[in-house]
Amino acid sequence: MGGRRAFVQFFSGPFLPALRAMRPAGSSTATAYPNNDGVRLAAGVGCLTFDGLRARTAGLSTDRVRDELDSALASGVVRRGLVLRCATCDDVQFQTIDRVAQRWTCNRCESGNDLSRSTWHQPPDEPTWFYDLHPVAQRLLAENGEVPALLSARLEAEFGEIKPSLTDIDEIELVQAGIKQVELDLVVYGNDILTLAECKSTNHLGKGGNEQLRRDVTKKCRAAAWLRADRLVYATTATNWQDRAQRAIEAAVREHDWSDAGNPPELLFITNLGQEATPDPPA
Repeated sequence: MGGRRAFVQFFSGPFLPALRAMRPAGSSTATAYPNNDGVRLAAGVGCLTFDGLRARTAGLSTDRVRDELDSALASGVVRRGLVLRCATCDDVQFQTIDRVAQRWTCNRCESGNDLSRSTWHQPPDEPTWFYDLHPVAQRLLAENGEVPALLSARLEAEFGEIKPSLTDIDEIELVQAGIKQVELDLVVYGNDILTLAECKSTNHLGKGGNEQLRRDVTKKCRAAAWLRADRLVYATTATNWQDRAQRAIEAAVREHDWSDAGNPPELLFITNLGQEATPDPPA
């Protein structure tokens, strides 16, 4: 996409609701896309028309949506194509523009098909262009990989870290003697401040008991001490942190031995990640 910041901006900005809509929760096209602006292809896999994209990118002009989409198409994160049905195996599938031809090959059974109304069905005059996510981007959203991007954007906006020197990276493992010690969802450095963050899409840290919660937080504290972090952030897309989780985090940070690191890092709780990128569903 041209660099880390371009990735963060795309997966945390006004296009995010449209990207998430390409992972439909409904069990059919009618329930997933009631306005007939998308097609559900499989569980968690769908594609949108341009009107579908525009309806889910609140506040952007048509020209801006087109420009953002063209950039995503050029990078390969989003793909343009047609939704077609194979005459042999009856599979409904997305065919990228690079694969579409008057005689196209089914992704499933490899049968040849004519590009005709019988394969695209509606509208009767010409097929409609659709847009889908590259499988890597699909997996990113399936694993909540956009949440660190949302936090990175929030830190830039709320803590004044909009600097050319700002650097961040996600999914870091600290290893000692070949054994993983701790995984960090996001590490951010800017304005001479080093931030370590745990990013969640829930309001809790997991299903374990209090001891498990404390152990998990203690690992983050050890990482913060090793790296001399200035801030330790727990962020979630949920509207609040579960009381039990927040108390466990606070207690573990308070009771950790910070003598080797100097002062303990500032502890911050952030909620509602991504709400600014999520408009009301289209009417």
